[in-house]
This record gives sequence, C-alpha cells and structure tokens, in this order.
Amino acid sequence: LLVIPDGTLRTIPFAAIYDGSEFLVEKYAIATTPGISLTLPKPLDVQKASLFAGGVSHAVQGFSGLPGVPVELAKLQNQYGAAVLQDQNFQRSAIQSQLASENYSVVHIATHGHFDSNPQESFLLTYDGRLTMDLLEQSISGRRQAGQPLELLVLSACETAVGDSRAALGLAGVALKAGARSAVATLWQISDEATVKVIDDFYEKTATDGLTKAQALRSAQIELIHSERFYHPTDWAPFLLIGNWL
Repeated sequence: LLVIPDGTLRTIPFAAIYDGSEFLVEKYAIATTPGISLTLPKPLDVQKASLFAGGVSHAVQGFSGLPGVPVELAKLQNQYGAAVLQDQNFQRSAIQSQLASENYSVVHIATHGHFDSNPQESFLLTYDGRLTMDLLEQSISGRRQAGQPLELLVLSACETAVGDSRAALGLAGVALKAGARSAVATLWQISDEATVKVIDDFYEKTATDGLTKAQALRSAQIELIHSERFYHPTDWAPFLLIGNWL
C-alpha cells in the first residue's frame, strides 16, 4: 500500500489504523512517499550490500543515553560486516570521512536526531556535535553523481517534529536530498528495546527471506504486535518506510 499523504495526514501512522479486529499493517505492507515521480523502485540485496553503521549510546550534550545502540551496531557488524563507528569514534569529521571514502549501499545511524519541515532545523547527534543534513548530503553525494545512489538510509532512535504536519515527509526530502532511494525512520521516539527488535527483524527479513523493504518492515511490526510486551501501537506504529518500497 503506497501512501502519498497531504496536510495533517502526514502525521498519521497508517500502520496503526484499526478496523476493530486488525491493524492495517497486518493486511498490507505500507510505504510512504512525497510523490510517485520521486520514487525509482529497485530491490535491495542486504547480503551483497556494503553497510556503514554508527551511533551514540552515551548521554551527551544533554541527550539521554541509548543503551540498546551497542547491541544494534554489533549485530550489523557481526551479521552483515558493517563498518562501525560508535560513541567516542562517532564524531562528525570521522563520519564525513568514512561516508566519503566508501561506496556504502546502506547507512544505518542509531542516535538521537530531530527532523523538521525546515531542513536547517534537522540534525543527527554525534558524540562531539551535530551532523546537519547538508553535511550528510555532502558526505554521500558522490554516489548519486556516479549514478549509484545510496539504497537505504536507516535513522534509528530519531524522531520528527511533534505537531509539524510537514516533518515526516520533510524527512523524505532529507533522505532524497542526502542521495538515498529510501529511508526508515520514526514519527516519535520509542523504547530502545522495541527499536532493536524492529530493526533486527527488518534486516533479517530482507537478508534471509528475500522480502522487500516494505514487507520486511511489516513483518517486524507484526512480530511486536504479537509480543506480550510491545503489542501497543506506540511501540511499533511510528516506523515509516519512505521512498522506494522494494
């Protein structure tokens, strides 16, 4: 189910729409896009993909710690050979250098972040500062210029601006501006444990079961729906797949 929302519909987690017996995500794989003309469908093969993963688990710059980040990054490193920068190593200059030096297919960032309809107000938290969308774009723009754009940008533990109806799809613009075919991010912040479960299942379903990105996210969300602890929509509904759904 491809959704191209407008106005306040941009703030609705369509996966959580309920008909009295089932959530919409239990019936359909769902993707969101700002416009069909902006989306170039192409499947992702995680097993053959080159991954970069980075994040901050410590409490820095007034933001709380994210204890699930080391587990999240370690799994990506062990299972998919991701190049990892964590905590003290996840500094702005190191990230820019790493992204510019390699042709990564997937970039996974597990840190606090804020996404606003105004790109100038959007950022990803690094250990020593903030990575703006302009800096992110500069770091990976070479791939797009070479005709090999980034396939997937995963923004774990990030959130869009509360009450900003343009922020969620502003995020799509951020992803496209940064040179990505598609992005995974959240409408609001959720528990560390739930995030790790969804992200882990998402990659596993894409890599081992050959599911599309939309199907893999759906499967990961359904796993939480059927769990005892994370069944409530607040824990799984905010995840959005934006852009290319294959």
